[in-house]
Amino acid sequence: MPHNIPDLPDDVVIKDWSYLATGTHGQVRKIRVQHGDVEEDLCLKLFSERWEEEYHREVYAYAFMIHQKVKHCIPQVYWKGVFPISRWGGGERPPGDDEVVNDWDGVSEASKQPSEEERFYYGIVMEYFDDFREVDYTELDLQTAEAVARALCRVHEARILHGDIAERNVLLVRKFGIVRVVWID
Repeated sequence: MPHNIPDLPDDVVIKDWSYLATGTHGQVRKIRVQHGDVEEDLCLKLFSERWEEEYHREVYAYAFMIHQKVKHCIPQVYWKGVFPISRWGGGERPPGDDEVVNDWDGVSEASKQPSEEERFYYGIVMEYFDDFREVDYTELDLQTAEAVARALCRVHEARILHGDIAERNVLLVRKFGIVRVVWID
């Protein structure tokens, strides 16, 4: 039985956010969340309704890797769930929301967009990295290249085929002077 990634708790509110990147199936944002008495920065990958199947596939992949004890080479995943407009600062529409729909879905006509009350996104909340860079395969030294390959092998040993080994999906994350390889997406 794969690990179950917890659903987003009801008391989590996104207080602030900033855009990080847009991928094929979603947009990644740095979010400032309040959960009970705790405020912290996390990473949120949002999927529009159009990409629901891809959302479920990515949740399953992370859950299965966690179950297989893959930890160091993937981000820590905290929650999954539906993010209605009400999660964004107490019911206010998230800044840039129109751009998100247009970027992800290719939809620009207002008539094709659901009303604010009906709008929601699927999301995966995970570890945010303060100090990272995307890998550049042309500039890797042998030791780092081997670490990248070992991390990918670990993902594949967990019976998850990554399928997109683009440089943008491999992060070199530095924390406390130690660099680790993290596979995303």
